[in-house]
Amino acid sequence: MAVKPGGPLCGLRGRLVSIGNYIENLRHLFPYNIIKNPSNLCGPLQQAEGYKYTAHIKTECTGYNNVQRTYLEKFYKVLEELFPFEKNYLPIITEKLDSFYAFIIKQYTMEEGETILAALFLLAEGVDLDMRINSNMNGDVFILNTCEKDSPLKEFNLSVEDGTSVRNYEEEPHRKKARVCYKAAKEVIMFFMDTKRYREDRASAELQMAETYQEFEKGGFLYTPEFLIQAYVYKLLIFQENRSRFVKKVYFLLNNYINMAIENRKQDDVNALLSVKNRLFNNADESAIEEKLCLELVKEIFDLEDARKLMPFHNKYQIKAAVFYMQPEKSNVNIDATTSNNEQGASGGLDSRPHFVSYIESTILGFFCCCWYDSNKTEYMDICHTNVLQSCKDFFFRYKGRFMVENEKVYYDWNRVIMDVKRSGRTLYIKESGQLCSGLLNILRAISVIAGIYNEEKLHIKDLKNIISSNKPGGKVTFYMKIQIIQYIKHLLFKISGSHNFKVLDFKNIKKEIIHGVEDITGELIIQRLGSVSYGSNLFSCMQGNITIKINTNYATIATENNNSTLLNKNRVGRPSIYNSKKLLNLEENMFMGCLIAHYKHCLMATPQRISIEVSNNIERFCGRCDNLLEHINMYIMSRNFLSVQHQIVVVKEILLNLMKYSIHVEITKYFLCNVLETLFITNGNTLQYYELFPYFIALNDTLPFLNRYIDISMYVNTYDGTKKYIKETKYLLERLANMPSLLPLFNVIIKCASLCKEGGSCFLNSILFHLSTGETIKIISKIMCTEDFMDQINLILSIMNNSHIYHKNHSKKLNTNTFLVFIIGALCQNNNKYTFLIPAFIKKIDINVPIRIDQEFKGLKERDYIKNIIMQLKELNRFEFLLSHEDYIKIYNFIINAYTY
Repeated sequence: MAVKPGGPLCGLRGRLVSIGNYIENLRHLFPYNIIKNPSNLCGPLQQAEGYKYTAHIKTECTGYNNVQRTYLEKFYKVLEELFPFEKNYLPIITEKLDSFYAFIIKQYTMEEGETILAALFLLAEGVDLDMRINSNMNGDVFILNTCEKDSPLKEFNLSVEDGTSVRNYEEEPHRKKARVCYKAAKEVIMFFMDTKRYREDRASAELQMAETYQEFEKGGFLYTPEFLIQAYVYKLLIFQENRSRFVKKVYFLLNNYINMAIENRKQDDVNALLSVKNRLFNNADESAIEEKLCLELVKEIFDLEDARKLMPFHNKYQIKAAVFYMQPEKSNVNIDATTSNNEQGASGGLDSRPHFVSYIESTILGFFCCCWYDSNKTEYMDICHTNVLQSCKDFFFRYKGRFMVENEKVYYDWNRVIMDVKRSGRTLYIKESGQLCSGLLNILRAISVIAGIYNEEKLHIKDLKNIISSNKPGGKVTFYMKIQIIQYIKHLLFKISGSHNFKVLDFKNIKKEIIHGVEDITGELIIQRLGSVSYGSNLFSCMQGNITIKINTNYATIATENNNSTLLNKNRVGRPSIYNSKKLLNLEENMFMGCLIAHYKHCLMATPQRISIEVSNNIERFCGRCDNLLEHINMYIMSRNFLSVQHQIVVVKEILLNLMKYSIHVEITKYFLCNVLETLFITNGNTLQYYELFPYFIALNDTLPFLNRYIDISMYVNTYDGTKKYIKETKYLLERLANMPSLLPLFNVIIKCASLCKEGGSCFLNSILFHLSTGETIKIISKIMCTEDFMDQINLILSIMNNSHIYHKNHSKKLNTNTFLVFIIGALCQNNNKYTFLIPAFIKKIDINVPIRIDQEFKGLKERDYIKNIIMQLKELNRFEFLLSHEDYIKIYNFIINAYTY
């Protein structure tokens, strides 16, 4: 017998799970995340040994019935127990004394631990094993019936005397022994014992192992006990000896139960057990055939993984030095020839020609590969630039797909392009051997010739040479010179690629050198490429890659590296292994980034064209380090590049604003937003800076009722009293809401602001409107007037001002309603307002006996021109339309003038 290739016991399956980061994604980024709350409890001993965490499910699992939801909640808790990720690079190791990991490795021998794993493995596969947990005075005992003839029952104590650390096997004489109850291990075992009870409910919810590719795409297999124990065994048993022993344990335990069923003449049990056996094991001959097919399939999988790279270079991510051959001026080889004779003739005569090993020519090839590679289609784009050398167009047409750069025929054809460059008559520096000279300027000249833009760029390249001319050979270039060089390279990249996806990160070790008697530049150029990659129904987005070009006096090399690439498909967000483990741990240990990315990923799958999160709010200078050119934060989400709490708050604001703008995300967002907020508050505490999120919660509290738990009126009143920072935040929010098609969020904020006041009795809404500019105030008031029932809306606001429980004096109510009515009148006084006929109605609502007294701090915020404009507009309107009597006009005139007198 042999392990069935592709079956649950196949080690290759574990390898693919590891490559795909399934467990990492499931553990950190699943939709209904486990939120960690701080606690001082450390395991069953309740010893305060450092700052530990307890966990509970924070978000409800929707779309399932109560039984399924109960199963999922248990599944998530067991998932965290099996894969605690206390150290990011050690997913299963933990120092908890009661953990399942401690229970397994603390057995008398490792073989006993493997027996337990084999039993749980077969339970997950549907084998009804005879096992139970008995309790007595000394603690719990896990009993397993192995059906062996000599000693069928095996007992494993779930309560033992042990006080040593899980990872410390040495005795500590000074430390007292203590009884440890493996409470967490007991919960894991009971979960697998209960899997049979949940099997039908899991099947109805499609939470089962995938038999077809369509089922695999749904991702239900990720939430199964089978997948959980398979992944755990692969992570725990890292040595081949342990895995082989584990497979034997599974085989003999299963065989024992088959033999017992045969002896008891239980044919149904025999058939069920044989079905499991056939799923796990094969005849050795059959396995050999299947293994060959399986390996072919795996090769395709790895080829697919390679195709997902943002960069074009195959496997080694580097274009090495190539052998180039010097051709005669006239060549009999037709570049468009497709017959084998021509190709054989071309390649057959290579060795007879003079040749040289070139780093320069291959570096130029790599440069154009990076510029013209379409990572979405995994091929080179059609070159439409009319001035590009024809031989270059022919080259990329011939090698349109991704190619192996070690292929000698590729370099032979690229040599034809290089020969055209040398014959172009442009100013290039070439060695006696026929090889292009090194140096940045010489390489840029060759690139501009190939791209057909030499005449346009030669003066720019000459300017770069003039910039460094004052330097001594070997001397470092100044910062100013470095900026000029970087700016030009950025310009050239855009001109050749036609894309803004390239960014010059740095040019290190820049020096002026004399190369073959000519001044030139050397150094290490680092270029970042951004882009998206898709394959079939899967979507890979927000990928980054670095292009490193090293230029020395004698050679130049180019290498690429795919970094921060994140796979986004329906069921997971991939996290590449190249992340710095310490950086990743610092960013995600509080789960904020995990929850955020889960939200981002699901929004992306729902409406990818709308997921670009705009950053218009730059009051925290969030975009300052990007020269204010950053238009969205997608790349920063995918790279976990939010180091400060304030940046996290900005992200939450933009998510909420995007939610207001695109209501289609509501159903998705409400499942994740609670987790995002909880992790933000729990990790960093409810400090004053979080109060600036309150206006956003108010705007969405009708759409997302759970936000009400974060809205505290008393905090509003106390915090906003005289605090311009938070008034400014609400002002910004109103500006954004005024530009949105839906008016509901705007009304929510205005109405809530109308219900709040400062201790002195001044309405918070009026304070906000005073802070706004004239145009902004008019825009917001006019936005309200755009609705058919705007009079009802204004009356509602006035009613709220009059009936708010916060106000204690009738005088305060009148004062605030008068102030708001002045804003309404000011908006109606603008030219071309179709509702000017309503001015008398609003004037009659003003109580002239309660004059406005604007706070001293706000008097300078409204210009005299605004007041003058109101008076002049009233005068003009009254002259032509007789809206007001002379007496009313004088009263309102004096009323407004007195309010705004400096």
